[in-house]
Amino acid sequence: MSAPTEVMIVDDEPDILELMKALVDMSGGHATVHYEARNGEEALRLLEHCAPEVVVLDQVMPGLTGLETAARIRDEKPETVVILCSAYVTGPLLVEAKQAGIALCLSKNNITRLPEEIRSLVHAA
Repeated sequence: MSAPTEVMIVDDEPDILELMKALVDMSGGHATVHYEARNGEEALRLLEHCAPEVVVLDQVMPGLTGLETAARIRDEKPETVVILCSAYVTGPLLVEAKQAGIALCLSKNNITRLPEEIRSLVHAA
C-alpha cells in the first residue's frame, strides 16, 4: 500500500473542519489530514512550508474566499489538487471554480463523499 495522501483542510467553522478531518482520517489509511487552517491567508502561509497533495477549501470565509485562495495555490503550487467544499454550489460557482483550476466542487450536503473523492482525484492525477 502506498503512503497516505497528505491533506490540508481550510474552513472557518470549527465543527465543519473537525467533521472533514474525521471523515478523511477514517478513510482506511488512504488519506490523512496533516494541516488545518481557519482561512485562506493562514492556508497560504502554511503552504510556504509544506506541500500537501490535496487542499480542501471552504468557499465562504473571512478574508480570501475559497476561489481566491485556490487561484493563489494554483499559481504557487500547480501540482496541488484543490477541492472546493461549499454549502452553496451553483452553476456560476462551478464555472468560476473550473477557471480557478479547482479539481472538484463538493456540496457540504455531500461531505461524506470527501474521502472517496480525494482518493479518486489523486489516483486520476
